[in-house]
Amino acid sequence: MIRFDFRTNAEKDERSPFCKPKIYFSCHPSDFDAVFAGDEVSCFDKICGDILDEANKDCAIFYALDKDVPFSEEEIETALGGMNLFVIAVSTRMLTELNQSTQVYQVIEYAKKNRRPILPIMMDIPSGDMLDKYSLPENFGKMQFIDPHDENKNISYQNRLSNYLDEWLISPEDIEKIRSSFSTSIFMSYRKKDRKHAAELMRLIHRELQMFDIAIWYDEFLPLGEDWRISISDAMQYVKERSNLFVLIVTPAVLELVDNEKNFVTKEECPAAHDMGMKILPVEMEATDYAMLKKQVDFLPIPKSKNSDEFGTEVALIGNWSKGKKGFSPEQLYYMGLAYLFGVYAEVDAEMALTLLQMSAQAGYGTALKQIVHIAETLDNVGNYSAAADVYNMIYECQIELYGENSEEALETRISYWRSQFLTCESDKLDAALTAYNDMLDRLPQNDARLDEIYFYVAEIYNISDRSDEAIRVLKLLADRFSESDSGNENDLLKKAKLCSVLGDVYEKRGEYKKAIDSQQAAIDILKEHYSDNYRDIILIRRKIAENYRIMGEVSEALKMHREILEIKRKSKYFGAKHLETVLTMSDIVEILSASDDIDGAHDEALELAEKALNICDDNYRDVLTVPLLFHMRAYEILLGRMPGNENDVLRIGIHMDRILELKRKMRSVDTCEDLEDERLYGKVYVTMGNVARGVEVFEEAYAAALRIKDDKLVCELAKDLAGDLAYNCFELFKECKKNHDIKKANAYLAKSYEACLHHYGAFHEVTLATQSLLSDAKRKKKKKKK
Repeated sequence: MIRFDFRTNAEKDERSPFCKPKIYFSCHPSDFDAVFAGDEVSCFDKICGDILDEANKDCAIFYALDKDVPFSEEEIETALGGMNLFVIAVSTRMLTELNQSTQVYQVIEYAKKNRRPILPIMMDIPSGDMLDKYSLPENFGKMQFIDPHDENKNISYQNRLSNYLDEWLISPEDIEKIRSSFSTSIFMSYRKKDRKHAAELMRLIHRELQMFDIAIWYDEFLPLGEDWRISISDAMQYVKERSNLFVLIVTPAVLELVDNEKNFVTKEECPAAHDMGMKILPVEMEATDYAMLKKQVDFLPIPKSKNSDEFGTEVALIGNWSKGKKGFSPEQLYYMGLAYLFGVYAEVDAEMALTLLQMSAQAGYGTALKQIVHIAETLDNVGNYSAAADVYNMIYECQIELYGENSEEALETRISYWRSQFLTCESDKLDAALTAYNDMLDRLPQNDARLDEIYFYVAEIYNISDRSDEAIRVLKLLADRFSESDSGNENDLLKKAKLCSVLGDVYEKRGEYKKAIDSQQAAIDILKEHYSDNYRDIILIRRKIAENYRIMGEVSEALKMHREILEIKRKSKYFGAKHLETVLTMSDIVEILSASDDIDGAHDEALELAEKALNICDDNYRDVLTVPLLFHMRAYEILLGRMPGNENDVLRIGIHMDRILELKRKMRSVDTCEDLEDERLYGKVYVTMGNVARGVEVFEEAYAAALRIKDDKLVCELAKDLAGDLAYNCFELFKECKKNHDIKKANAYLAKSYEACLHHYGAFHEVTLATQSLLSDAKRKKKKKKK
């Protein structure tokens, strides 16, 4: 079972995370203690310290102690269900190794699936490779991130972090207001491993029984010490005065012993409720032996089924009191909405939260409307554009009711609504968004600052729709606007740089690479008026230019650009000579050099650079398998191209092939026909190089793997071919060993050759029969020698 810990602000008197907003921190296991780019502290200490310093609300940051162990399905809900915010430290290493078996991937997927806020913080300064991987739909997509290395002076990293935390953390004062907004309360007791059942029962009470105004007190994440026990006692006393109902979730987990003693629920919580005279209502969520339960808790009544009328009646008894109230104030609705949004005294239920917040907003409570906007922006942020559009539409309806259809607030929301619509990339939504935006362009005055944003969106729609001529026309109109309002301030410069960069992307998409390069270079020239060469966007655009040169066949220019990027990264305090991003730029250079036949010494330089990068990987990135594999492959291909080569080349190619096979086997979870075909080719290279014994090893390993997945017809055919290679090569080793008078080894290889012949040729093929005859002779001679 994965263990967890937490950190709170050391300057506060109370270290306990009880009743504090909860943040979950996750990263690549090797990044946790790694030095944060540009700082002298570890990644966790840097981000954790920044959050605790900048958060205006006292909070607790949770993290896994067992970082290499994937969550089980049960642990995901138990560990992550009560979190208010998920903070992800994003590094090149994490993005390179991100897959379904890593904790950080599981955290991201859980947050996306459950519409929870995610805050990606860049541990490394983002480069082209990194952002390409980051923006993949299966990773972060278009999710916004905070970059501590960003030199944009308009708003500092600290301010951006503080603003984000203010939006998604809830204060102890708000928690108290949430509690008082509910009509009545229930105390719910359960084992932590049954959190999913607790959430299910809460949903049943609030949705099916329609008692949304019943607060449910439930214990929080992790055993927290003495303060926690006091808090539980206080909560039980509070519930006793409101409804006196103690609900126990019954599953086989309640029967489990901890260190040969009863668990906390049966040993302390239930007896405490009984001693206080509370009504105890056990609810069976999974079939459980009542007789065994009665032995542990002798005063416990027979559990009710979660779907039984008896359970519904018990809940309705306390709900009737609240139903007699005449409605709720807008403020009460707002705080109950927050309860369902953050999982405070209720389950996390975004739909219920939105319903209550909308009711509050329509009644004129402005804070509720602001909260709904945050929800829409979060959905946008995690790439759930359809859901974001639905919420923006809800906001628009509230704003029409409150401010009127032509209000500034309503217009801002429509701009965001159509942005979410067109980002789905569905053709009908693209057309509808284009119509809406063009209508806004016609109606808004020319000096309206929002026009610039709308022009960019229109150009993006045209580009997505492969209408590049229209995209260029719109961008040129935007360029005219910028030239008319040339103030020279930083914000205007950034807009111009964005314009040139977007125009470059449009030209790039339509294959006009020279025009793309000119536009992209113009963007760099503008950015360099305010930023240094290691500014994120400058590095990103440089790499685009290099790639465009390579596509055009201007290899020397592409190489020159990549060399410049490499030098910038080597000298940068954020990167340095051994940073993984620097190593990846080395791979860009190696790729170009290894494919260049007309540059003197290109292959030798590529080989030298690849092996230098491998030394860095061996010293610093042993856990990042894909990067060393890339360089071993490059080195292998270069050496293979100049075979037969000298003795040193033969030795080096063998080393690279060994590592390629090792890394590929580590990286794949199952063998495929394609994998085994690759291994067969490596085996043939070993044989061609004269290392027949190693070739036979590779054939045997591939052959055994092929037999393991024999249900695949193609793999069976491949296994037969492998057996033919194995038969031939083992026979060659037999002859070599016999020549060297190593009879024991010779006979072992002959036996292997015969076994392979059986699989490849069949028992009655002449080659099999001839090999069998030799094997029989060898056995007779061995027996005769013994006599």
